[in-house]
Amino acid sequence: MAGTAIGILLSLPALTVSDSPSAVDYARVLASVNGAAITEGHLALLEIRRNLPAASRDRFRDRLLETLIERRLILAHLKRKGVRAPAAALDYQLDVTRELLSKRFTTGPESALKRLKLDETALREHVETTVAWTAFTRRMITRERLRKYFREHRREVDGTQVCARQILIKVKSASDVDWKAAERKLTALRVRIQSGDIEFAQAAKTESQAASAEAGGDVGFFAFEGRMPTAITRVAFALKDDEISTPFRTSYGVHLVQVTGHRPGDLSLEDVRQTVFDRLTRKLWDRIVADARKLAPIEVKDCR
Repeated sequence: MAGTAIGILLSLPALTVSDSPSAVDYARVLASVNGAAITEGHLALLEIRRNLPAASRDRFRDRLLETLIERRLILAHLKRKGVRAPAAALDYQLDVTRELLSKRFTTGPESALKRLKLDETALREHVETTVAWTAFTRRMITRERLRKYFREHRREVDGTQVCARQILIKVKSASDVDWKAAERKLTALRVRIQSGDIEFAQAAKTESQAASAEAGGDVGFFAFEGRMPTAITRVAFALKDDEISTPFRTSYGVHLVQVTGHRPGDLSLEDVRQTVFDRLTRKLWDRIVADARKLAPIEVKDCR
């Protein structure tokens, strides 16, 4: 089975740009995990391994820093479990990373590391996290776990599509009063629809603030992942045909969703094995990080 290091770790494509980062204090400490510092240099290294141009640093730095914190927690867990990075894979990824560093800074890898205020130990630790994690997930996510997940979540991954309508009341305020007011409005509207006082499509035309309002809230067919936000598909895929959800919140506001039909999927586990593996890997990562956060001292500095 091909392993994956999930979206956090990514593959390592060759850089096609050799932009020179602007003057940065790479020794500046941004955070610490278990007393070990995370610096601007560590942030830049992750940025380079993700093939992000230096100009995007400010845009992605919060997420990159969060990823570095999570990686430190993951590496500590792997070491406690005695998980070691396979030597051949580690050496290969180290070579790839050195090449990425050379291309980014148009110098040799040693000079590039020095510029980032990092050393060979920091480089090996960074790469080891990726390689050891891949080895760990291959061991933990067994064929039986893949089969079990596929059985329990089949409609989400086998190509099944649902057709739905929605009613959205947008809420931009942070005040819970506004969110609860929108929920009360949609709760009352749901009662009217279920009693036959008004049809869902007509209610959507008059009450919904989504772009689909003119079409009676119809958003067409969609799979679990892809076109629609997961916060919506998660609700829609739990509904039977013609069933109406209770009001629920997303980043857009408060929604009602009605499923009007579905198209069964026909993909087998073999067809979607990598997708299922990636999902289980993500769940495993999140669980380990959540547990580690309860015990690990983590300090994030305000370095904007």
